[in-house]
Amino acid sequence: MSDLHRFFSRASWVLFLFILALLYALGVSIADYLGATVDVGMYWLGQGWVLSLFLATFLLDRYYDPQSNVENLGRQLFGLLPYGSALVLGAAISLTLTASLTVLLIRSGLNPPTITILVAGVVGAFLYAIPPIRLANAGFGELTLSILIANLVPALAFLLQLGEFHRLIAMATFPLTFLLLASFLILRFPHYTDHLKYRKNSLIVRMGWDTAMTAHNIFLLGAFLLVGLAAVFGFPSFAATPLLLALPLALLQVWYVTRIAGGDKPNWNALSLSAVILVGFTSYLMTFAFWTH
Repeated sequence: MSDLHRFFSRASWVLFLFILALLYALGVSIADYLGATVDVGMYWLGQGWVLSLFLATFLLDRYYDPQSNVENLGRQLFGLLPYGSALVLGAAISLTLTASLTVLLIRSGLNPPTITILVAGVVGAFLYAIPPIRLANAGFGELTLSILIANLVPALAFLLQLGEFHRLIAMATFPLTFLLLASFLILRFPHYTDHLKYRKNSLIVRMGWDTAMTAHNIFLLGAFLLVGLAAVFGFPSFAATPLLLALPLALLQVWYVTRIAGGDKPNWNALSLSAVILVGFTSYLMTFAFWTH
């Protein structure tokens, strides 16, 4: 893997933290649209919980990743700590912050559905990153992350403000789950041979190269099909219509991946960046639509 590919791989996680913040805002914006008075203190408490939990998840995933361990053998961060020790320290700090924020959230008087989402988030994050199950290396990591990020994060934000579920949350978030799955596949493609070398049973390895490319296109087109179906069943047109602005980028990705499958030389860096931008742009359009109505 080239240094540029490695940079994009790591930078993508930073971008996903930004997407996490957007998706959290999406949940709050839907609550605001439905008439809830936004509790600013609760907003930032929940936002901090989400970011600290996922930062810990990322650090633990890197710590238990065999490829990361080999590539960073003997490396020291800032000339002070061995790479592995720095990851453990960072994860410990993030988990301590997560635990502290959990106590504050529970003391605020959470109802059972909200507590269920909190527990599901923690359990899902741990199952994704930590052995012996470690879904990240069992072919289900991408699906797990997509559900945690696209479904549970907005649902938690919504519940912290309104206290009960609403069908708009499902209508808004399930298309984003498919977009995230597609973006994770794109981010994995440049590292396919590395995953085989280090016996990392990622989703792309489980599917196989050709099947994963087909699945990427299905996930992207399926996301926009779900938006259309949601609009038929009552999803507000003011939120669905702006998403058409993101459709050309999705179609461009489908076209480009189809060309790659046909033998064209890929520009993985540009494709990876466009995949992350597509998720972020779509999330922004939906969030902005609900905030302004």
